Amino acid sequence: MGQSVKKHIQILLFLTACSIAIFFNNQHHVFASSVNNKKVHIINMVPFYWLVGVVGGSIVITLLYVSLKKYNAEHKRQKQRKDS
Repeated sequence: MGQSVKKHIQILLFLTACSIAIFFNNQHHVFASSVNNKKVHIINMVPFYWLVGVVGGSIVITLLYVSLKKYNAEHKRQKQRKDS
């Protein structure tokens, strides 16, 4: 189980890094014209939402991984005390 979790964490970190790289290299801009024909620069928020989702997801997965490790360690410690 430990190897599987490590593999998932590595994949998640790789996807997070790729998403961040894509976000900073490929910023999408939307231009809208106003009444006096001046272009107004508006940034599209979709890449930001992806970034928030990926970072938030990685934080949640990391917290789940740490809590699972803590639970397993406590369970193992209780079992050893019970056997002693």
